[in-house]
Amino acid sequence: MAVSITRAQQTSPTTWRVEWSSDQSDPVFYVWQDGLLINTTSSGSQLFTVAAGESLVVEIFDAATERPEAAFPGRLTLGWYATPATAAYRVDYFADGTWIQQARVREDGRGYYAWRSAFLADVTTHLFRVVPIGNNGNDGAPLVFSVLMVRHPDAPNSDFSYDAGSGVVSIT
Repeated sequence: MAVSITRAQQTSPTTWRVEWSSDQSDPVFYVWQDGLLINTTSSGSQLFTVAAGESLVVEIFDAATERPEAAFPGRLTLGWYATPATAAYRVDYFADGTWIQQARVREDGRGYYAWRSAFLADVTTHLFRVVPIGNNGNDGAPLVFSVLMVRHPDAPNSDFSYDAGSGVVSIT
């Protein structure tokens, strides 16, 4: 049982058309996006919607028993509070010794902002910064984020006991 993605084409800033095939005759496909089962179909293609600037993370299987590998999402959501006299916020990513702009978030009075990254490499430290851009066009003091992406963390090592007399649960 094997599914091969034969074509993935971005048709708009927020839409992808993905086509696939299977080595089975008359397969049923199980389509997972961002770790959630979103469709069961016999069709070999589908349109997917993602937010502008985000990456599509999709997995397609031809057996109901197959599931995506258990892992945390490979994306990061940065959050920050608004700053006074700001027109916008620039989100930058540090790669190859330089800061590269990833997004520009317009100040619209919300008070709190969030931005979601593209898919990030696992077991890697990633540097981001959010730079407020003043109403005068000048950059303000950046807020820097250093994030270790670990999609497959070790399982917690814990044990518990229950005392029926006292009703106390102890976790070690």
